[in-house]
Amino acid sequence: MSVMTSCRRKKDRHILSEDLQARIEFAFPEPGGHSCEMALRDLSSGGLSFTLAHDLPGLEVGDCLKRATLHVGDQTLEGDVLIMHITPELEPGAVCGALFYPARDIDIITLQRVVQAIEENRVLA
Repeated sequence: MSVMTSCRRKKDRHILSEDLQARIEFAFPEPGGHSCEMALRDLSSGGLSFTLAHDLPGLEVGDCLKRATLHVGDQTLEGDVLIMHITPELEPGAVCGALFYPARDIDIITLQRVVQAIEENRVLA
């Protein structure tokens, strides 16, 4: 069952179930930083949030995580992630809210399909 939460960006964010094993991968700091993998918490057609698995010294609101990869079920999307908030503060377990900018047309289409599948409680394949 899909659970929605309100989003000031005019789109409902969908809380992702653990069975999707949804995650985000990115290098930090850019360029040539350490490879990071964090659990995705929710997703919408324009944004996402993820939970910090470890400290990311220097990460700030307004930073852009370039060339991030999202994995949701069997689907993979690439794009840039603009950090909009970090709650409560930069430490393991904190939540980072961000805007997602798909890299290519196929990533836009895949994002739309993923959100629609989540809304309809369909299996992502």
